[in-house]
Amino acid sequence: LALLGEHMSVDRAFVARFSSDKSDFRPLFVWAADGTAQADPNESANMAEVAPWMTARMLRGEDVVLRSIDKLPPEAVPERAYAKAMGIQSTAIIPMTVGGDVAGNIGFDSIRAPRDWSRHLVRRLRLVGELFAGALARKEAHNVPPPLSTCSLLRSTLGSRTPSGSSARSWA
Repeated sequence: LALLGEHMSVDRAFVARFSSDKSDFRPLFVWAADGTAQADPNESANMAEVAPWMTARMLRGEDVVLRSIDKLPPEAVPERAYAKAMGIQSTAIIPMTVGGDVAGNIGFDSIRAPRDWSRHLVRRLRLVGELFAGALARKEAHNVPPPLSTCSLLRSTLGSRTPSGSSARSWA
């Protein structure tokens, strides 16, 4: 997750997992760039309650991609308050599916400045989410670590350029 966050030049990256009955989801993994708060004040909270508008979108398999948190719809009052508390300016949150079922999400926050999320990048992030979902499902089903090739798949999925077209940081 750290390699992915650094490669994308985001301030925070996370993976969250839904409970089997979809009534609860919580972060499993969180990475934050140097100087960015990693601790979430709601880390023990049920994010389905903290962010009901976003949760409904995730469960429908819809992305939440916002250049500016100001673009949240009026009904997303809790999400707006949460984003403000966390200092989030832009976010891209992609549902992760396993066998057509939404299992969780992978997300990326920009805190230092608003950020554009191109359609091309969002398509690639969906593929990354599928990789994470598959690895988590495999681990849960067989209690084994994901294959070593996951990093190679992430590299090939994201490519060697950042979304802005500038050279990416080294993966090594």
